[in-house]
Amino acid sequence: MLVGPDASTITQNQFQSIKTEISMSASSLAEGQKGVLTTGLLKLFGPLFLVLPGLITFAMFPDLGAANADQAYGQLVNAVLPTALSGFFAAAMLGAILSSYNSALNSTCTLFSLGLYRGMIRQDATDREAVASGKMFGWIIAVFSMGAAPLLMGQESIFAYLQQMNGIYSIPILSVVLCGMLSPTMPSLSAKVGPILGPALVACGYFIGPIATWVGAVHEYHFLGMVFLFLVGLMLLIQQLYPRVEPWQQSGVEVLDMTPWRYSRPAGAAMCGLVVIVYFAFADFA
Repeated sequence: MLVGPDASTITQNQFQSIKTEISMSASSLAEGQKGVLTTGLLKLFGPLFLVLPGLITFAMFPDLGAANADQAYGQLVNAVLPTALSGFFAAAMLGAILSSYNSALNSTCTLFSLGLYRGMIRQDATDREAVASGKMFGWIIAVFSMGAAPLLMGQESIFAYLQQMNGIYSIPILSVVLCGMLSPTMPSLSAKVGPILGPALVACGYFIGPIATWVGAVHEYHFLGMVFLFLVGLMLLIQQLYPRVEPWQQSGVEVLDMTPWRYSRPAGAAMCGLVVIVYFAFADFA
């Protein structure tokens, strides 16, 4: 069961294009490592504003129930926050939401303009045309997302539903990235099979009646873990049958200082230790 949630979490926190683009924009390898480790340290404070409010709300409003979990945060804020600070809190929440939304929207526009428009639709497009295509695609995505948002109100839990939908793309992305990073002879065919077959398999498990019933019986995370292992095994099989003629070698990094930060390993080890401490602090072994 650990494979499913771990794979989904790793993809969302490490391999999303938003995080990748920011990390790769560093002026050197050392600065990039510092940024990633600093972000990881800030992530450790997540339980303070993600877990604790829910626990406090559960203690204060035991009658709220799991069916109304999406109302928990609002109930807690309404109960403990002074009325004079309500506007300030709403502004802070709106700013945080817009910041995350803008980051995702900009990343999506970049993927479309460079990956699809210039990469496949018009390979001879100028920079101005690529930027214009990204802006137009951004408008389409923005209007679509705002129109689709009210449809989520019918879900029992918006957070759980979004996490479930994330599994459609997170598992294939992780399998492709891991295989590509760990094997220099992995062919491009593997990278094409994963993103096509993976979402199809996960979607079948979510939306096709008999398969969805089976997934519900074995648990969703078990299913995601099995899809992940299947994709990795399939890509390794393709590698054995059709390996790259020339092993891949990294190039184009001469313009950057690739000297690692000398404290990257100790800092990474300390970060792992803090993660274990946080886990044991919040885990219920009863």
